[in-house]
Amino acid sequence: MVNLGEPYISKLHFIYHDTPNWILRWKKNGLGVHLYYAIWQKGVLNVALAAHDQFQFDVTQHLTFGVWRQPTQLHKLDVPCIFGPVGGGETAPWALVQGMPGIKPKLSEFLRYLVNWLSLLNPSLRKCLKQCFLVVSKTQESANWIKKVGVNSIVSLEI
Repeated sequence: MVNLGEPYISKLHFIYHDTPNWILRWKKNGLGVHLYYAIWQKGVLNVALAAHDQFQFDVTQHLTFGVWRQPTQLHKLDVPCIFGPVGGGETAPWALVQGMPGIKPKLSEFLRYLVNWLSLLNPSLRKCLKQCFLVVSKTQESANWIKKVGVNSIVSLEI
């Protein structure tokens, strides 16, 4: 049996950050959620910088929202950053989409594909993915989109 001496003390830190309530309401509105997230990202970087000064992180991990199309700002710290698990690359097979009744579900699937494709052009996202130490995808479909930026990611469920 190995004697570890003093009891193990975790150096793991979870830091919670959110926006003021008047911005937080946007998160509940489908149209305002992306603006909310952009503002949240700016704030979380400031919180992370202050916490890094205090705790001297070895690594950071971005867990919130979990969508590959929306970059984290944590890669801007001077430590390795893990991004994910992220998803959002999943789309319905075209044969299934063709069989959907009405135009609305077909349009929804087309828009999902279009947004994923346009995200590949986002320079902020490309920089984030390339600077992260590790990118973790929830599904192979999301990993395939990330690969189009020239970045490999491992696939792992988020739970």
